[in-house]
Amino acid sequence: MSLDDIGKFLGVGKDWHKTSAKSNFIKKFRKQLKGGANADFYIDEGTKEVFLKSNKSSNWLNTGQKFN
Repeated sequence: MSLDDIGKFLGVGKDWHKTSAKSNFIKKFRKQLKGGANADFYIDEGTKEVFLKSNKSSNWLNTGQKFN
């Protein structure tokens, strides 16, 4: 996902990195990410499903949400 896409997905606009929106979103999935507090966002271009990839464990996680 591009930086603008992440802001749109999180609902906080292009200055999302100045907020806690990403951290708050990732906290919901901390257990599945094996304790990782940082993850990258990915989007499946075909299905528009949003995935997280843990920077700590390299685990992939389907968030169950779609990018509109």
